[in-house]
Amino acid sequence: MDMATKPSEPQVLEAKMKPNLDRLSKEGSSNAIDGLLYAMYQKLPTLTSKADGLQDVMAAAKAEKIDLNQTEDVKKIEDQTLKAFVGEVLKDHFYFVEENGRITVQPNMSYMLKNYEPYMTDSLKATIQFSEEEFEHPFYDAETQKFNLDIVAKRILLLEDNLKKYANTYYEETFKKSKEYYYQIYFGMNNEFLVDSKKFVLKEVIDHYQRTSKEYPQSQLSKDIHAYLGKLKLSHNQVTDDIQVFLTGIANVQTVDVVNDGSILKKGAK
Repeated sequence: MDMATKPSEPQVLEAKMKPNLDRLSKEGSSNAIDGLLYAMYQKLPTLTSKADGLQDVMAAAKAEKIDLNQTEDVKKIEDQTLKAFVGEVLKDHFYFVEENGRITVQPNMSYMLKNYEPYMTDSLKATIQFSEEEFEHPFYDAETQKFNLDIVAKRILLLEDNLKKYANTYYEETFKKSKEYYYQIYFGMNNEFLVDSKKFVLKEVIDHYQRTSKEYPQSQLSKDIHAYLGKLKLSHNQVTDDIQVFLTGIANVQTVDVVNDGSILKKGAK
């Protein structure tokens, strides 16, 4: 725990942790793995910053058919700065992904599950699996400036299930915050992508709400959609100030804004 909070390099912490996991209880080993994840997330901003400064060099390497996620390809990289960076990323169990034309770094959740799943509590395993799904399947397309509402809805439903299964666990709050975030996306609370210039909800979005509500009638999401559609009917599908207040109520959130490039801007609670 001391090593995780300093913070320490993930590879150093893992070298200390790995041979000792069998000596711990399931709860203890799971907490140790969570400590490794914490160290990884502590390092992520530094790696992200480095990746931002190497975009052109990484793009050139990709153009030469170099797979930045393959250890055997590292030796093919001619730029020494990039070679050292790629080695550091892979050694600490991160990997490279391309999102909207930009190469960035993400924690390798598949590695964590493959190597440490037997030592995890079910709640930590569910948390990591959810993160893996988020990393592997982006829900925003910068070119079309559209959200994949199918992905967003399925994540909300999964989070509903996780909140039931893992209530009163350490990770309950994590699932709650994720659900709040995806509610904001799904109901357009933090973006302008679901409405037209006069704030009328797009027909394709209304159709999606109706399909989702019908397909999962017992879910809380379905109940909230039904209530929302009732409110919209009164305003002829225009998002008014009163409806914004209603949405804030069902999500119970501190809002964040999604801007045109799909990034997030935090705002104060309404």
